[in-house]
Amino acid sequence: MSDRTPLAQLVEPINAEVARMIRDPATIIERLDTPFLRDGLIFRIEWRGPYKPIGLTVGYARQDNFTALLPTNTAGFQELVEKAGAVLDSDEQRVAFAVTELETTRRFDETFRVLRSFDDLRLMANPTAPDEARFRAIRQKYESMIRLPRTDGPGPWKMPVYVLSRNDLCLFTVTLDSAGNSTVTQAVLEANTPLLPAG
Repeated sequence: MSDRTPLAQLVEPINAEVARMIRDPATIIERLDTPFLRDGLIFRIEWRGPYKPIGLTVGYARQDNFTALLPTNTAGFQELVEKAGAVLDSDEQRVAFAVTELETTRRFDETFRVLRSFDDLRLMANPTAPDEARFRAIRQKYESMIRLPRTDGPGPWKMPVYVLSRNDLCLFTVTLDSAGNSTVTQAVLEANTPLLPAG
């Protein structure tokens, strides 16, 4: 069964324009892997409009048919986790929580890439000699550090996540407790870089 019609019906009272985009047969709707949610789902939606694609995410919890648009809405993400129930027994679930929170509550109108390795980055096209030198310096300094975090013990867990945000190399730290409450801090490590997402 397709998620398209029921998802559009859930979103309609929140935002009729987003519901219209969901109903468009050309819109791509993908269920994200959310092993940390007991009774909830997150959808990534990409609408192929006439000018450029528009992306967004929608969270759903079975309790009260809770539905929230998640971009730039960390409070909505937290409410989703509260209503759906958090399952944070394994490292995989905790890291998935951190990455999903960052990827679904971001702004979708600008570059934002969670980095799993330095290979997720590339040098911009037509670089100058200083751009090439800076790229090499950034690689030398960060290549061994850029990877997804690991967690162990009873928590709370602090998870450093490297992100290319616009053209800044950033370190987001997601602090998560066993009940699913989280806080996120951001530090810019390298501003105005010659970096672009690979692929």
